Amino acid sequence: MRYEYGVLFGPAEEEIEEEDEEDDDVEDADDEDGTRSGRKRSPVEIASDQPLLGMRIAMYDTQEGFEPHVAYAVMSDWAIGTKAATAPQRIALAGYMLRRIPRVLGASVNAAKGARVVTRAAAKRVIGPKKGEDRRVGCRLPMGVETMPLYALDGSEELKRLVERMKSAWASASNA
Repeated sequence: MRYEYGVLFGPAEEEIEEEDEEDDDVEDADDEDGTRSGRKRSPVEIASDQPLLGMRIAMYDTQEGFEPHVAYAVMSDWAIGTKAATAPQRIALAGYMLRRIPRVLGASVNAAKGARVVTRAAAKRVIGPKKGEDRRVGCRLPMGVETMPLYALDGSEELKRLVERMKSAWASASNA
């Protein structure tokens, strides 16, 4: 059983989905029958102005007082590093790096609205940065991080309310 699940949602028909395990440094490229596919996967691109909804479900943690919960946030203003992008750009990431993006929601639970965070996902090497320079992807959390204990989701009505709050946060951040 996994202790954490993470997913990124794009606008409308576009969905960027990756699950997160404790050891996320290894890409799972195996097919269902256990054989490795020989094709090279193309990188995933995120536009600097593309708002995505990140969601993380944490089932287990060793810290005292931990309660299983759902954390979600709208993530926008993508850039490499801690500073916002000065011009529109596209950030290329290996597909398995998407798993690392929602993990920042666990560390940023107390982030204020509009805070910038840096994820553990590294952008593919581009011409500008030299070897050894930080290529971690950062973003802004325009609405902050919202959390809800899993124990509070005791029926379909509670789940519908959670979905409506997510939709409302995404719409508010997209219009801002």
